[in-house]
Amino acid sequence: MKSNLLQKSTVQMLNCSFDQRKQTQSSDLNNEQSRELFKTEIYRALEKYNNNKQEQSKEYK
Repeated sequence: MKSNLLQKSTVQMLNCSFDQRKQTQSSDLNNEQSRELFKTEIYRALEKYNNNKQEQSKEYK
């Protein structure tokens, strides 16, 4: 009887740690996706800024 209870508690602990690991991996993935999205937005903003600067320099010439 005791070994059965021990097995159940061990399985619950393993499941819990597995769920935490999944959450951590998911969280890391979300951080990576957020980082990539941020980079993309920065690149777009820089391109837009550079294009505007080029257009302005053409107007002054």
